[in-house]
Amino acid sequence: MISSVNLFPIFILLQSKTSNKQPGKFDATTRIGAETAKVLAKRGVRVVVSARDLKKGCEVREKIQKESPNAEIILLEIYLSYLASLQRFCSEFLALELPHNILINNAGVYSQNIEFPEEKIEMTFATNYLGHFLLTKMLLEKMIDIANKTGIQGRIINVSSLRY
Repeated sequence: MISSVNLFPIFILLQSKTSNKQPGKFDATTRIGAETAKVLAKRGVRVVVSARDLKKGCEVREKIQKESPNAEIILLEIYLSYLASLQRFCSEFLALELPHNILINNAGVYSQNIEFPEEKIEMTFATNYLGHFLLTKMLLEKMIDIANKTGIQGRIINVSSLRY
């Protein structure tokens, strides 16, 4: 029921790599992620857009605010493939002390190449699975606390926008 979305004061939209030159990479600054943020912002939901590419994140925020001038959009940087980035994001987000009831994990990376960044965890696995799991784990306790205090049940949604 869409009217109940107004009860949820925050929506977290997560993404990973961004690149128009690499068709196998999807994120919150394009397609379903940007559209979801736009629709929820129009309905009065505070939206936290987390982006690897802050320039694209700013463009999405400006576009949403152009259509919905009263929309509250918070932009934070995250690289789902890196544990240090996940920890920094969670620290920055939790320091805002905003209630959060909805977590939408919308990230994907597809590559025909096997890539091992500095943390030695394969990039596709780290971004598509491990990053979502760890981020959810880091925010879950606070979501449960908020649900217990407010009576508003939280939601965690995993979206895959990958097309193989």
